[in-house]
Amino acid sequence: MLSNKPVLIIISLAISLSLWLYVTGQVDPETKAKINNVSVTVTNEEQLAEKDLAVLQNGQLTTSATIQGKRSYVNKAKKSGMKAYVDVSEAKEGVNELNLEFETPTGVTVNDSTDAVYTLTVEKRVTKEVPVDITFTGETSSELTPFATEVDPETITISGAKSSVENVEHAVAEVDKSEVTEASKTIESDLSCRSKEGVTVDGMVMSRDTVLATVRLLSYKEVTVQYNTRDLAHGLEVSEITGPETVQLLGDSGTLAGITHIVATVDLKKVKESGVIERDIDFVLPYGTYMYQDNEEKAKVTVTDKQ
Repeated sequence: MLSNKPVLIIISLAISLSLWLYVTGQVDPETKAKINNVSVTVTNEEQLAEKDLAVLQNGQLTTSATIQGKRSYVNKAKKSGMKAYVDVSEAKEGVNELNLEFETPTGVTVNDSTDAVYTLTVEKRVTKEVPVDITFTGETSSELTPFATEVDPETITISGAKSSVENVEHAVAEVDKSEVTEASKTIESDLSCRSKEGVTVDGMVMSRDTVLATVRLLSYKEVTVQYNTRDLAHGLEVSEITGPETVQLLGDSGTLAGITHIVATVDLKKVKESGVIERDIDFVLPYGTYMYQDNEEKAKVTVTDKQ
């Protein structure tokens, strides 16, 4: 009996191990799962820039991946998420199919090789200057109007894929209304590129990421406009000017109280003959006041020959 004891011990261990492997396999089996919205980071864009190329990004770059591993590890990966990287150093102008590298959590692997390919479009890199605008978000209990009296800088330079850059209308910095008071203060805010429709344009390289906005709460008043002209050629005269009849001003309540109208000047120095022409309007604002909104309308001027 004693001579069989080592054999029995080995057999018992083998049975225990088999049972443990069986139970483990049942409790935490191998499984697969698809993870969507895996964030894709583009690497080595500077090498594209050296060739005057840039990646076209229409929104955040994402992909999906099928992962495999023990169920416990797969579940953890589904909760924590994954990251992926695509190297564009060898990309060419046009549509590229590039290899993806996944940063996988412990215990899981990417199961499907088709997940490891990512399609990117590369375009010519262009540069342009765009204005910086301040927008106010959130709520305020004040009846006064939040306004940016100074913006530094007033413009920035952006660069990126040609079609994206052409779509950018301006750079926008958002300021929470709750931060604005009647006392002037300077706030640093992050910038983003926006289209004419107000949609964020991704993939832009900006000359700076933040802007300094001097903001305060101001009173509002609508006043009439009186038009003048200057530098009209000898022998001609103005018979009619049409344009905005009123504008909205912002300023201290005391300053606005004494203002009933503002003067607008139209430059006619390049007009050489009679007719109806359109010209930009130069509004002369009283000291300490600001236009609530930039005027994009032009004055329509009727010029006739002097009798």
